[in-house]
Amino acid sequence: MRVFVNSEMMNDRFGHRKLALERVLLGLKRHTSIEVKVEDNYRGSELHFFWGHKGGANNLVLESGFINNYEADSYTQSRNYFTSTVWRGNCNHGEWNFGNRPNDRVLKHNISLYPWKGHEEKALIFYQCSGDKAVAAAPGGYSSFMRGLANESVRSFKEVMLRPHPQQPERAGRRKILKGSLRQALEWADIGISFSSTAAIDCVLNGVPAITFGSFSMAWDVTSHSLDKVIRPDREQWLNNLMYAQWTHAELESGDFWEQVREGYRP
Repeated sequence: MRVFVNSEMMNDRFGHRKLALERVLLGLKRHTSIEVKVEDNYRGSELHFFWGHKGGANNLVLESGFINNYEADSYTQSRNYFTSTVWRGNCNHGEWNFGNRPNDRVLKHNISLYPWKGHEEKALIFYQCSGDKAVAAAPGGYSSFMRGLANESVRSFKEVMLRPHPQQPERAGRRKILKGSLRQALEWADIGISFSSTAAIDCVLNGVPAITFGSFSMAWDVTSHSLDKVIRPDREQWLNNLMYAQWTHAELESGDFWEQVREGYRP
């Protein structure tokens, strides 16, 4: 099998992208012999690995995982404990859900679902990096959209706080910024609000009803999309399926991931 990879991953200055790719290639070799070629804009029918890129007939997009490791020493380690695998697109705009999965991976990695909170007074707005592709679809531009969202939230909830993205602190103006760890933030919040942040997943797991506005979000199906509506849906099957779209380095290297995601391969 010929496998195409993007040069950005091979020359990764961050390190975690190249490391994930190396594990993926080792795992794939356990299933078949491979010939690796570097090609940035490949869109043919053979397998292509890319980091955070859309399109391509058989483009398997590798990205930071969807669920954080709260015990990690840094944001980068937390976000890259898992590596996500989505076909032909980023996050929820790609193909990742191939039917209802069992809960074995949820149990294996000890992922908990906390009871839903019942209060709806304290809202926490999560910011994303303004240059992220995930926010490109925000109506009127991401910065403008978030300013409007903050203003509307003040009218909808008793108390509103902001949480800047760890890698891109935002100016909050007169808005209050909630400091501390993500765990502490989730303990404080009754409601979590974002455009399409992965923080919405953290909210849902921790029993904080979430509101998202970008269908890019992997939490889209278990969140509401209006400040006027808060939902507390069943989350079990959503979480089971989500765990089959992200893998540890050990699971990538063993080839276990390919046993599950190969269903999306269309040679």
